[in-house]
Amino acid sequence: MKGAVVYDKERLAAVSKNMSNRWMGETLCRLLGFELRDVTEDLSEYSVAVFRTEDPKPRGELEGRGGRAFNNALTGKIANDKKLAYEFTRDLGIEACSWTSSLDEASYPCIVKSRFGHGGKEVFWANDRREAEEILAEIGAENAIFQRPAKTLGKDVRLYMLGGELISCVERLNPHSFKSNFTLGGRARLIECPPTALEQAKYICKQLDCDFVGIDFIFDGDLPLFNEIEDVVGTRMLYSNGIDAAEIYARYIREHL
Repeated sequence: MKGAVVYDKERLAAVSKNMSNRWMGETLCRLLGFELRDVTEDLSEYSVAVFRTEDPKPRGELEGRGGRAFNNALTGKIANDKKLAYEFTRDLGIEACSWTSSLDEASYPCIVKSRFGHGGKEVFWANDRREAEEILAEIGAENAIFQRPAKTLGKDVRLYMLGGELISCVERLNPHSFKSNFTLGGRARLIECPPTALEQAKYICKQLDCDFVGIDFIFDGDLPLFNEIEDVVGTRMLYSNGIDAAEIYARYIREHL
């Protein structure tokens, strides 16, 4: 069995600079005997790969050869397109803030998101149509989601799920922004997982048959609302709370080969 940990060029460059990226990539390779690879390379010699890049195509190719992809191609497809993720969870009966992909159907104020953005970097607040149109000039109208803001701003929880089971639940708070992302200044702390969110996260994982993901919920008061599935889930918040994500993931991978 020949294995690889696969990154895109941007993340591969970050492996040498960012502690969590470096620890994840290097530790998985060391513990599993895998090789570090760029997703643009020929991966046909590998029968198993851990994907730390969003593109579902190479995962599908690996699975088509009878190989094993962590996460699988379905997870890569659904999780990395917000429109598909909202449609997928809606069909499962899981509630999110109301949304539309049509500018003409948007109500204000609203949050404008790129379908393919990550880490809160392509998420914007629009008070009216003019502001929304200015945002669309930057991200493209065909890539946009318009969503009602949650009643509780600057707060979410991320459930780190591995094989459909909870590793940890982290609450993120940002009193200075409606975006709670840890990398954008949000504070993070471990909390007891809200039961409804955990039940819904387990159901999502079961339907996707995914391996290691983060599932984010925002809040209307005490009501958790689905917000996002993170396929290439960041691990800084785990490391900052003394949880070795790479060691845990490596042990899981060994058990599932």
